[in-house]
Amino acid sequence: MRATIIASVDAAGEAQAAEAWLEAAKDRLTHVSGQLGCGCCVVSWDVEGPAELIATLPDDLRAHGEWDPMPKQPGVLARLCRALRPSRAARAGPSSGGNPG
Repeated sequence: MRATIIASVDAAGEAQAAEAWLEAAKDRLTHVSGQLGCGCCVVSWDVEGPAELIATLPDDLRAHGEWDPMPKQPGVLARLCRALRPSRAARAGPSSGGNPG
């Protein structure tokens, strides 16, 4: 599984947290890019490794881009359309059978 790590140098402890995660995970990662950020305000790495390892990456250190695209949430539009669509009973209109009285 791929992930992009990004940390702000200005945010207290954020870059250190990213570097600590990388250090702890380095033996299980199958790919670690060179540092991709400018270094003056942002540090960033593209990494790849087992899904259970990538899942331990804190959300506030995770970014999405070409290496690790934003995951699609399948079905969101379909669920919205179903919620907005009238029920079958409403579309069928009043019942034509039964007692007319």
